[in-house]
Amino acid sequence: MSGNHYRATADPAAALAIVRLPRSERLQYLVTAVQRMAVLLRKYDSPGPTTSLGSAQEQLHAVVDALSERVIVAGLLDPPAKKLGNMLVNLETLEPEPYPQGYWRAVARNIQLTADQKAAFKLCWASVKPNKAALTEQHRRLSARLETLQLQQQQASCKEQRGIEQQLDVIIEKLKMQHFCMFLQFYNVLTYKQLAGTYVDAWPFVPDAFSVCEAMDELDWQ
Repeated sequence: MSGNHYRATADPAAALAIVRLPRSERLQYLVTAVQRMAVLLRKYDSPGPTTSLGSAQEQLHAVVDALSERVIVAGLLDPPAKKLGNMLVNLETLEPEPYPQGYWRAVARNIQLTADQKAAFKLCWASVKPNKAALTEQHRRLSARLETLQLQQQQASCKEQRGIEQQLDVIIEKLKMQHFCMFLQFYNVLTYKQLAGTYVDAWPFVPDAFSVCEAMDELDWQ
């Protein structure tokens, strides 16, 4: 579905409306969209009668386009604290929840990439993986230093603490952008059917493109 998401920021008023949506409405929209995808996927390859809403393929494409527009606008325009706020949330309980161990391996296996798609993902992953590793290590070292300063509780260290906190905020923003880059790759490379299938397979979580590619890497891209 390459190219379809470039309309996401074409209408400033529509983009602003998406950014202003509260978290509860964003999550409920996701729930409804994934539920519709699950129904339409079952009919996707069927030549059944077309309703006033269009064929199952046309309806699924519309659902994916609308959802991808929201995801991309939010990823580009949300303030740092709000960015990627749908991750690590169970869409059934609407509460934060860590991913179960090995959760994304089954999702990764089910995508069934073509050779060209696999090559595109591997190229992007080759850049994102070391960048995230470096940022994660910086975050670990700075967090350790901040903890030491907080334990010391010395007035002279307050300025250094504020500096470290600002650096940590920058690193977190960069890490979020690494995840968002992988999201964009999903929307650029996967077909409508593959992308919808990934959302359904990831349920009750939102597909974490970084975690899926990490699982593909662990599976040696098989």
